[in-house]
Amino acid sequence: MACHSGQRRVEVSAVKNDWAAALQEAFERKADVIPPGWKTVREIAKDQGVSKEHVSRIVTKLVKMGRAEMKKFRTQVREAKTENVTRRSYFRLHPFYRLITPLGRARKP
Repeated sequence: MACHSGQRRVEVSAVKNDWAAALQEAFERKADVIPPGWKTVREIAKDQGVSKEHVSRIVTKLVKMGRAEMKKFRTQVREAKTENVTRRSYFRLHPFYRLITPLGRARKP
């Protein structure tokens, strides 16, 4: 039975190492590369000259209609100030959007 116990320890150790590597990879401090065509609500609002609130409502409708899609990318926030704390730099998931089918164009069957 000692043999089985030793094998079990090796298996547990390997699983712990797998998890450690996976967690390390997930928590690396790297921003995602944003592919061309993906924009934040803020960028769309600035391009169109309208408020972020208006764009947010419209983009939500476009996603529900299947005309746009949303995907979250990890981006770096350079500095953020709250009531008592100033954070120099951190990473956060932000929603980005892109049009699937531009309005006015028919989808190809």
